[in-house]
Amino acid sequence: MSNFKAIIDELAACDLKNCKHVGELLYGLHQLIKMNALNEQEKAEALAVLEQLARKLEATGLKPSPLCCDYWDPIEKLIVERQSDIDYTGEIVTPEYSFSFLYAVYGTLLMECHQDTKAMEVLDKGLEWNPVNTYMLQLCAIAAMRLNDMDALYDAAMDELTFSYTLENAALAYWHLGSYYFVRNDFKAAYCCFYMCRAYNPVEWKMKGNDEVFDILRPYCPEFEELRTDDAMEVFADRGIPFNRIFDMADLLADAGTKMAEEGSLDLAWHYLSHSYDINHNEAVGQLLLKIQSDAEKMS
Repeated sequence: MSNFKAIIDELAACDLKNCKHVGELLYGLHQLIKMNALNEQEKAEALAVLEQLARKLEATGLKPSPLCCDYWDPIEKLIVERQSDIDYTGEIVTPEYSFSFLYAVYGTLLMECHQDTKAMEVLDKGLEWNPVNTYMLQLCAIAAMRLNDMDALYDAAMDELTFSYTLENAALAYWHLGSYYFVRNDFKAAYCCFYMCRAYNPVEWKMKGNDEVFDILRPYCPEFEELRTDDAMEVFADRGIPFNRIFDMADLLADAGTKMAEEGSLDLAWHYLSHSYDINHNEAVGQLLLKIQSDAEKMS
């Protein structure tokens, strides 16, 4: 029996009482989807089972706890999410996480099958169970772009940015937000968003060859030739774009830069640390920048 068949058969027979087991099965299915390991018939079969599970969940009358529906304390929920995100081996596995993951996997597969409108509806239900799940917010932003729904793109990107807890998450959020401002012809805001996307994830930015974005936008923003992070923050403040709402991105940048310095990648270390320093002018970060500059001069 194939791994797919075993997972689908168990999910079809699942009664949702053991949320940890549900999560493990969904995780296995999600891995197969992301590896592009399903043929069209298997995708259709998986969609039918996920639809059945979603209806079964709705029929139970279960509702998310107040914490999951409220933004008043998202940090605690994010801690829960992060501790149970990888493979369900952590001790904290909540019904809210497992049931939100049901909708996340369902939405992922719908988007793989180009059913973006239904995917948005499914993901919205998942966000009721876990409104700070950045993965689902990323999917919502992508679906909104495909559907040319700019209002939905803006809402998803703003929430995505607010609840990002890694540099990679924040970079993608800025890409989505920059795409929104680009379509709205607010080229200054778009330029700053793409600038922060590159600041937070320079390796992927370079791999994708995204610098052409700046070539397109630069004629509309000649004053941004020497743009700095603190300049971008002023543009964001004028437009109500959140910055450092929950996790301190300056600290994350400093951590990334310190790691790169320890590994001898001085160019990347300088990149991360200089952006960190622009945000809060931390003295320790400034001293590390001076050391990197000195080391680079000795090597030249």
